[in-house]
Amino acid sequence: MKRVSLFLIVCIFSFSCKKNKVVQPLLEHYPQSWIFTIDYSNDEYLYFYTKPNNMYTDNIQKSYSLAELEKDVDCRFYLNLTRGADGKEYVSIQLDNNKHKWLFAGESSNRQEKHMGVSNRQSEINLDNDEYNYMFKIHKIDHSSGVKTVAIESVAYPGYFISSAPPGFNYAKNQLTLEQASGAENATAWQCR
Repeated sequence: MKRVSLFLIVCIFSFSCKKNKVVQPLLEHYPQSWIFTIDYSNDEYLYFYTKPNNMYTDNIQKSYSLAELEKDVDCRFYLNLTRGADGKEYVSIQLDNNKHKWLFAGESSNRQEKHMGVSNRQSEINLDNDEYNYMFKIHKIDHSSGVKTVAIESVAYPGYFISSAPPGFNYAKNQLTLEQASGAENATAWQCR
């Protein structure tokens, strides 16, 4: 009987400790400031940035300094906690050098896609608690690269994550989009630098 009990405990423990690519929630201290990148190739990063009220992606040589990059384009973002009307904590994302610029998730003009945008708001501190388009969930992705890596999910559009995928044919090929994924582990993984 003891052996059967021990066997059951070992089985339960081994199944409950199954390695998962995604660890939730991301236990972080906020505020933080990040440049979001993807290892596009051995020589290049893909990153996202604002220009003036739209969000785009672009490639940069890894040999180019990220400190120089953030001087050239608005690509460093300020993340802080905010609370939704549901009482839950989410993350808001602002432009680091201009906290009146807030990132939001919204529908494209043809209502067929979800895009990221930038809004110029009066407040640089708080959101109203019902403005879910400006709220995101940060999901930590485990990667062996040693770089903090996350998937960024829209609160307004659950299951939609900030993506490196290009938009439909009516938009700039480098427009930053949201793409539906079955979970954070299947979404675009952004490195936080």
